[in-house]
Amino acid sequence: MNQIRYTSAAVVFVVWIGSLCLGADIRVPDDHSTIQAAIDAANEEDVIIVAPGLYVENLRMPAAKGLVLTSMDPTDSDTVAATIIDGNGIGPCVEIGNGSEQFVVAGFTITGGIGTRFGGGIYSRSSIMICGNVIMHSKGGGIAAERATIVSNTVCYNVDDYGEAISSLRHSSIVGNFVHNNAGASGIGIGGSSNVVSGNTLVGNDGMDGGGICCSVGEANIVSCNRVVGNRAYFGGGVMSRASSGVMIVGNLIADNKAYLSDTETEAGGGGIACEDSSPIIIGNIIVRNEAQWGGGIFCKGAGSKLTIMNNLIAGNKAAVVGGGVALRDGAAPFLTANTMVLNRSKQYAGGVGAVKGQASLVDCILWGNSAPTGAELMLANTANVTVKHCNIAGGQSAAFLTEGCTLAWGAGNIDADPLFVDTGRWDDAGTPGDASDDVFILGDYRLLPGSPCIDAGTNDVDNPATPDVEALPDMDLAGIARIIDGDLDGTATIDIGAYEYLPGDVNYDGKVNILDLISVRNSLGKDAASDPAARRCDVNNDGAVNVLDVIAVRNRLK
Repeated sequence: MNQIRYTSAAVVFVVWIGSLCLGADIRVPDDHSTIQAAIDAANEEDVIIVAPGLYVENLRMPAAKGLVLTSMDPTDSDTVAATIIDGNGIGPCVEIGNGSEQFVVAGFTITGGIGTRFGGGIYSRSSIMICGNVIMHSKGGGIAAERATIVSNTVCYNVDDYGEAISSLRHSSIVGNFVHNNAGASGIGIGGSSNVVSGNTLVGNDGMDGGGICCSVGEANIVSCNRVVGNRAYFGGGVMSRASSGVMIVGNLIADNKAYLSDTETEAGGGGIACEDSSPIIIGNIIVRNEAQWGGGIFCKGAGSKLTIMNNLIAGNKAAVVGGGVALRDGAAPFLTANTMVLNRSKQYAGGVGAVKGQASLVDCILWGNSAPTGAELMLANTANVTVKHCNIAGGQSAAFLTEGCTLAWGAGNIDADPLFVDTGRWDDAGTPGDASDDVFILGDYRLLPGSPCIDAGTNDVDNPATPDVEALPDMDLAGIARIIDGDLDGTATIDIGAYEYLPGDVNYDGKVNILDLISVRNSLGKDAASDPAARRCDVNNDGAVNVLDVIAVRNRLK
């Protein structure tokens, strides 16, 4: 059975259609036996309503008409499944000419199309809204459009060497779609400028660059709040940014993706995110369990890659060569601030961060529990330059491996101390005993316990060398808590090291100090903070016991 996702956007569409002063309703097959005949007969702003049935047609909509083409109920999955436009392998199922009129296509199963390169399902050069469709089993990708609103569609099982499942050249909003099991260039590909890719789920797509999402040659694009899981590509198993500037990659879950070798490629980079000559801002993402040769979590390549990596959790990723967490090479210059990078692995070099012929700045970051035969936390090679300050790095400066000609500037405020995470997570030897390649990573909780040495141990003076006049501090932590908080209650608010900010008295970690926290502390009175995880969180003053002093501490902070 085909999986179909609908969001409130589909309902909004129906309300929106009902609110417009449109032309006549034209019904297929009652008024015209084919959809194309209805299109040809329609006037501007007419609504073509198609009854359930199989329509083997290649629809062509002239640019001079702004029409609404809809099934009888775009919000009903049974109606969508029963109202089928089949392109029969001749051309795109729906093609719209170049023009400025607004088109709408909603509520169909669109299948069997073929595009010369893009848009086997729907190909549009006009402003268009595509809502509530299932677009599947087409060649040349599913949708190719510009100036488009693409909402609440399921796009699956489309194939091509080049065409993305959804492709936008410019000025499009791609929101709330379920894009899965497509094979081609990417799940979603955007070029040009001013595209928004938000709230989509991308699963099991197999492409060339950016198995889940690819951003190329553009600026002012936003990739936010997507679920990018289990995709594959040669570069950027989850997300790829190439020759782009000003791209925001924010608030996404990027997990279980893989960058893999092809017959012609000698390297594969960025299991989670890959950047080539691109300078995105990567902020507030959870990047876990991704795999690649270089940069299991994030890979940065080329002198044009002057990116900002801020406030991310990068955990449990694997690299075959360099950089279980992050790898950079060939002149890339990433700026990393307020990230938590834990339990990443590399089979050869740099479990945490690996720099090869490039430069990086690390400020307010945690590197802990990462592993590799050489340079468990940090590795520099081939004239790399790295600056580290106010970071918590396991093993300290001695944990860094440098080859000749490299420079490691070990600045102020660096520490080597157990971060005291709520839950450290672990690698589970669930496969062959002694074979780490099939271990499974169990994600932990990387917020800070009371008494963590990372609390108020960062620096608020954070300057990205690429933009020295701009303070590079996140406004919120990865859990949505406002930064910066006076975590140690000494009267001075200083950012915590890592992706999470500690809120004193918030013992249940819901972002507020309220009566629920007070109840939790009272329920833990007298319990051993060393052996009881709940009691450990309730030991607000970190004196080793849950007692009346902790009750008072929470009560004084109630809001």
